[in-house]
Parts: sequence; structure tokens; C-alpha cells
Amino acid sequence: MLFYNHHEAYDSEGVYDTAIEQTEYDVNDDFRDDKSFGFLLMKANDDQTNELIVGIGGVKLTAQSKTKNMVEDTRVMMEIAKSVKIK
Repeated sequence: MLFYNHHEAYDSEGVYDTAIEQTEYDVNDDFRDDKSFGFLLMKANDDQTNELIVGIGGVKLTAQSKTKNMVEDTRVMMEIAKSVKIK
């Protein structure tokens, strides 16, 4: 699922702040450079599936991922998030 808040810039932490207020995650990593703020959240559903959330600024993607596919799924999701043009 793709969420896009056009009121948030690439360096905004608003979407991230809202996400972490709603649920406790097993993985909560964020990064910042001079132009953007990004994050990765992961919560294990069971031994084989996980909820992944990645985002940059006002763009957030959420997906269910098999544990064995998590690394590749996270990479693809981040590429999608980076491809969204914020106006």
C-alpha cells in the first residue's frame, strides 16, 4: 500500500512520527541526509511473515513480506518510495 502526503517534504518526519505512535516495531531504523529523511519499520507477524514499512518524507509504503524475501522486498519498496515526486 502506498501512502503519499503532499503536504510533507522529503525531509519531513511527520509520517514517521505518526507511524511509530500507532505500533511498537521490532525494527525501527531511520536515516537522514542533507535533503531527505527516510525510515524502515518492521514488525514480525509470525516466524514466516512480517509487516514492512519504508518511507521517505511524506511517502510511505506498507507490505506483508515473507521473512526469506525481506531484504529484497525492502530494497524494492525503498526504490518505489524514492521514485515518488513530491510537489
